[in-house]
Amino acid sequence: MKHVWYTCVLAAAAFAVALAGVGLVVRAHREEGERARAAEAVTAVLIRRLQATEKDREELESRIVSLEERIEAFGREPRTASAEGAQKDDDAGALAVGNAARGEDPASSGGGDDAAAQPPRGAELDRLLGTLFDPSRSSRRKQEAWREAAELGLLDEVLAAFERRAEESPNDARAHADLGAAYLQKLNSVSEMEKGAWALRADRSFDAALAIDPAHWEARFTKALSLSYWPAITGKQPESIHQFETLIAQQESSPARPEHAKSYLYLGNLYLGQGKGEKALDVWRRGASLFPEDSELSARLEGSEPEKGE
Repeated sequence: MKHVWYTCVLAAAAFAVALAGVGLVVRAHREEGERARAAEAVTAVLIRRLQATEKDREELESRIVSLEERIEAFGREPRTASAEGAQKDDDAGALAVGNAARGEDPASSGGGDDAAAQPPRGAELDRLLGTLFDPSRSSRRKQEAWREAAELGLLDEVLAAFERRAEESPNDARAHADLGAAYLQKLNSVSEMEKGAWALRADRSFDAALAIDPAHWEARFTKALSLSYWPAITGKQPESIHQFETLIAQQESSPARPEHAKSYLYLGNLYLGQGKGEKALDVWRRGASLFPEDSELSARLEGSEPEKGE
């Protein structure tokens, strides 16, 4: 009897050990499943973040391209017969101006053996700088010169000339504003990782121009417009709105110029993007009352139905 009891005790102990082993296996499987689910959740979060980053990158690229197109369109002028006829004279004078911008004697490029011996690359650079540094040239013509510089592989040399001019004229607001606009031209020729650095360089140059002359229209307008195209994640839109509001206040206390209409257009667009439809409509109406001939403002007023009750 004692033997039987002892055998039962051993059997019960073995059964308990077996159950414990099964429990450990079940627990191990459960923990493994939880770790797998946690890993899947982390992977899903990382994928969503990568997708969001890619979307922000694409949005930034799209906005930069759109900004350049708008800046080009802003200065576009119809070409007349007289303008076509004057183009050759313009390009002829550009070489001398370019030489002066590079610190050379304009007379040295006037002709003769010295001019014939000048390397073609140097001559092209002088011509482009003559166009870009001349304040009397149209924005359309300057944009063509920027395209030529990129096509000829002279963009870095042109930028260096703008940097030298700003360094040599530290109190010249236009030199700093032009340098900022020049930096924006670099955005299409650098990698995505580098674009932010060039955009910051441009913004700092606009700030330098405005520190010298707070009423410099081109510097403040281009700063405000470029900030409006930064990705929303950077939080630059409020600063863009502030710059446009400041610009409009300055415009309304000075003689009107046709390009002033664009400030009302873009400020209204920014308000609308924030869901402030009534403010957008008000600023467009204000601009249209001052610039009734501006077709973009008129189109905005005709086709917009801003939201009520901001």
